[in-house]
Amino acid sequence: MQFAIDELSTFLAVHLPTKIDVALTNNLDHLATNLVQRLQQDLAVILPTSGFSMLAQCHTQLLELNGNRINQASLFSQNFIIPDLAHTNQYAKFAMNCTPNWLNIMVLPIFLTSTLLYALLRLPTPLSAQQQRWFTRFIDSQLGHHTALQCARDIQPLDMPEDSLLEQLFNMGNVNEKYLAQLSRDARFCQLHAEQLPWLHLALSIPDATIEHAFAVALSPSTLDFYLANGDIKIHGLAIKLPQTPLFYYYWYAQLRHHPLDPLGEGWFGNPASHRSDPFQAQVLIQLMQQFQGSSKAIADLQEHGLRGKILDQNRNKLKAKLVEILGEELAKPYLFEAQRDMKTARFKYRLALPAYQINLN
Repeated sequence: MQFAIDELSTFLAVHLPTKIDVALTNNLDHLATNLVQRLQQDLAVILPTSGFSMLAQCHTQLLELNGNRINQASLFSQNFIIPDLAHTNQYAKFAMNCTPNWLNIMVLPIFLTSTLLYALLRLPTPLSAQQQRWFTRFIDSQLGHHTALQCARDIQPLDMPEDSLLEQLFNMGNVNEKYLAQLSRDARFCQLHAEQLPWLHLALSIPDATIEHAFAVALSPSTLDFYLANGDIKIHGLAIKLPQTPLFYYYWYAQLRHHPLDPLGEGWFGNPASHRSDPFQAQVLIQLMQQFQGSSKAIADLQEHGLRGKILDQNRNKLKAKLVEILGEELAKPYLFEAQRDMKTARFKYRLALPAYQINLN
């Protein structure tokens, strides 16, 4: 109630002097009597201005005006004085008695506590030390503050080896940050070996990448699979579309690794001399291209000139360029060619670097 008394006394101290200046200064009895009646009437019942007030209503009485007793204070009222009315030594004494608003007294604290608790629960939890490190990494990679913060919050707690593995993947670049949060929640990520990580990174870097496809590639065996009917291959589980004619030469070299007359599976084939071609292997390639609707121009060249060294060089170079473009130098290397100088002819011979047991001709 003291707050209500203080508020009313302050209000009256500001406004009451100017209102009663004439009556008290001139000491006109009929004006003073009218003033007392108006004060009694206006202050009889004071309702709170806020619906959240702890008081239902207050009753105020004018007790004295400049020493003249007007009313007797009630038992439970509290008195206050407005001094120096009309810039004189005259004063007014009031009594106030308030009725508590029990509903607000009981409900409002519960409501305020609930609101505060809800607000606290809505506050974002602080970043863990691990998440803070990821936030710094995202910011350093020029990610926006809001996105970096959200991505860091999505990173689930990881043991040091897994966190290090995730950091290695992030440092490889060109991986959408959303995948990092998904990987941190996927138990398969913790089971990856270091040599599988580049394949996961590669699969996540391609357009329309998905976590499931990326894991399928990363966890696939290190094999080279041919699907000539579809015109493509799979390397380490990743489907790759190759130019048609280089694909046939690639398959032809793979066949040499599986050749029945080469039980050791060495698969070496030396480039024919520049002044002559190899008609037998030319016929093998012609049959292969005709079976799978190969280029009529490539078939005609083999029929007319046989298999020449420069044609083999051209197709190996095309294959290398395409695989390095898709896989990168390091990942492509095991699936390309080895070269060795033939001591008898002084010419180079070539074979697939991959052993026969990792090649599926399908």
